[in-house]
Amino acid sequence: MFLTKPVNKLAKSPNIRIIYLDILKIFSAFAVIMIHIFAPALNFYTNRLSDLEVAICEIIRYFFSWSVPCFVMITGALLLNQEKELSYKKLFTRYIPRIIYALLVFGIPYAWLEILYDEKIFAIEQIGQVFMNILTGNLWDHMWYLYMLIGLYLILPIIKLFVKMADEKSLSISIVVLFIFNSIVPWFQHRTNIAIGIQFPISSIYIFYLLCGYLFSKKDIRNIILPLILIIIPLIIDILIAFDIIRWLDYSNDFNYSSPLIVCMSIGFFLLVKQYKKQIPIVENLSRLCFCIYLIHPLFINIMYKLLRFNPNYYPVGIIMPILMITVTSLSLVCSYILYKIHFLRKYVL
Repeated sequence: MFLTKPVNKLAKSPNIRIIYLDILKIFSAFAVIMIHIFAPALNFYTNRLSDLEVAICEIIRYFFSWSVPCFVMITGALLLNQEKELSYKKLFTRYIPRIIYALLVFGIPYAWLEILYDEKIFAIEQIGQVFMNILTGNLWDHMWYLYMLIGLYLILPIIKLFVKMADEKSLSISIVVLFIFNSIVPWFQHRTNIAIGIQFPISSIYIFYLLCGYLFSKKDIRNIILPLILIIIPLIIDILIAFDIIRWLDYSNDFNYSSPLIVCMSIGFFLLVKQYKKQIPIVENLSRLCFCIYLIHPLFINIMYKLLRFNPNYYPVGIIMPILMITVTSLSLVCSYILYKIHFLRKYVL
């Protein structure tokens, strides 16, 4: 039976870390690494892979697409908490500056490295292009998340006011409406080439994930079957697409962040991890490093693929990919630990 009950005071306190959110944050960070390791192999070296190896890489790469939506759901669970103060003053003095500092601290070297890679020459005049790339979001792919966060932060107080005034029924209806118009309708239009005439004023799926994170954080889920169903069904479809068994579905439309399948998987992982209650001391420390791990891990992947010109497809996928995963994860962890020890970065960026 699917049972819910009010969350206890411990879980509602903004000053006490919530174990399942820390665990979910860690899983999501490492899932992002998996995506970014497998994506280049698929994008640049597919011609060297067998059909079976391509299918395996696609299954793994797209299976972990729940990671970023879960990050947004964590944000909703934490910042929409009614016991946590969230004024525009706090946003503009703490949350938004932290993201801007991260864009500068990591964006400047990343943008410059990419220019150096393209132009094969260092020139001080490139600094103008570096800042233009930061302004326009022309950075390494993972940095888009920071720009999206700034937009979410700007409307968070308004959303929080709505959440405070709405009862559970109204909140649930709002989530369903957002799901229909930001997930189902775009998927349907792409699949059928039929344009729906209704114009919905909110076009971001991330508001949906934000509200889902808050709503599900208020529920004490005691059912493992539903989360597993929400995860396993998209996984099965993932496998069927990869092996070309289902040809009327495709990854670009059916496994993007707004697709119904990724919505199901993201909610499934959130609900599944939420059922874990036991405190683990190392989890809190790892969770604090996750933002830095997210920011730093592409550096090692780019060094590996672009500077060292490493081609993983000269080796068996089942051997080299776990090695790459362990290597990039370990380097990211060590580097994040060192950076977190720097007072300015720990206080204002990470």
